[in-house]
Amino acid sequence: MKRLTMTICLICATLLYAAGQLISSSSLVVTKTNFSLPEIEPGYEQSIDVGYDYLEEDNTGLDLNYIGGWRFNRMFFAGIGTGLYFNWYGAKSTGFYVTPYTYDYFRILNTPTVNVPLYAHARVYFTKKRCMPFVGLSAGGLFSKKGTFNCQNVMDDNAYYETEYSTNRFLLNVMVGASYRMTARSDLYLSVGFKGKTQPYADNIDRYGFDMKQKFLPGMDAHIGFTF
Repeated sequence: MKRLTMTICLICATLLYAAGQLISSSSLVVTKTNFSLPEIEPGYEQSIDVGYDYLEEDNTGLDLNYIGGWRFNRMFFAGIGTGLYFNWYGAKSTGFYVTPYTYDYFRILNTPTVNVPLYAHARVYFTKKRCMPFVGLSAGGLFSKKGTFNCQNVMDDNAYYETEYSTNRFLLNVMVGASYRMTARSDLYLSVGFKGKTQPYADNIDRYGFDMKQKFLPGMDAHIGFTF
C-alpha cells in the first residue's frame, strides 16, 4: 500500500510538472504571437534601391534610386525620386545611309549611357503585419545630354548632314511588392512590375531628311531597396 501511494504521488508530481511546462510553453508562444512593432507615425521617409529592367528592342538598364517624401500613415506614402540610370543598351543607330530602300524605315536612335531620372512616386501598403504587401506608381522623365545623328545621302552625291536631337524621355513604372519591417522606422522591400519609357527614333526617312519622333518601349523591371 505504501509503495502504491508513493507511485501515485510520483505520477501526480510528473503530471503536474508536465502541465507546468506546457503552460509555460503556451505562454511563450502567445507572447511571440502578440508581438508587434509600434504603429508607423506620419513623417519624412526615404528609401534607396537598385533596379534592373528589360524593355523592347533589347533595351536594358540598371537603376540607382533615392526617394524622399512623406509617410502620411501606415498605408500611404508619396514623394519624389531621382538617382542614376545606366543604359546598358547603348547605341542602336547613330547614323545611316539614305538609299532607295531606306524610305519609311525607322531607326531607334542612340541615347547616353548615363541618365538622370526625376519622377513622382506614390505607394499604398496593405495589412498591419510585419510583412506588408504594397502597390506603387512612378511617373516622370529621364534626362541626359543631346545626341547627334549623322546621315549620308548616297542618292545626292553623298551629301552629308548632321542633326542634334533631344534624348530626354518619358518614364512610367507600375509595381507590386512586399515590405518587411525590421524596426519601427526601417524596412527591406522587393518589387517587380511593368516599366516603360520612350526612345527617340527617326521616321519617314528619305533623301530630303526624316521626322524625329518618340517610340514607347514597354517591359518589366525588379527592385530591391531599404526604407529608413
